[in-house]
Amino acid sequence: GKILSNKELDRQYQGKNLTLIRGFDMALSDDEEFYLRRVMHENDLVNHRITWFITLQGLLFAALSFSWGKTDAKNLIFILGFLGILTSASSAFVLWGGANAIEELLSNSTITKALGRKSKWYEKYFYPWYSFPLLFATAWAVILFVK
Repeated sequence: GKILSNKELDRQYQGKNLTLIRGFDMALSDDEEFYLRRVMHENDLVNHRITWFITLQGLLFAALSFSWGKTDAKNLIFILGFLGILTSASSAFVLWGGANAIEELLSNSTITKALGRKSKWYEKYFYPWYSFPLLFATAWAVILFVK
């Protein structure tokens, strides 16, 4: 929709019992507001989970870089690689569950049309919450194989 300022939105919808999406000329019913709030909550959870996942992976790779050239660190490198794969698998299930929850919420509501087009089945596998756990697990498997 047309982008409006908050003042314009307040003036246009003053006195009406509607929830406004700030920045867009859009008003929601109670049911649509419920679904939008749930989608926003699930999206925040996915955001937090992927942030923690990438932070943990960064710390594991930093520890790996300190131990890589050391002759007595083979066991530590194995442990780091094993932890990298386990945390990737664990994060994959949680991130994919969150993404599926968002898809389920959007399929049960009428706000999908307002928020944009639905992704094609193959596009979602390029989203970070689908691809990052697989990419990191693969990287750790290669590191364990090489070392």
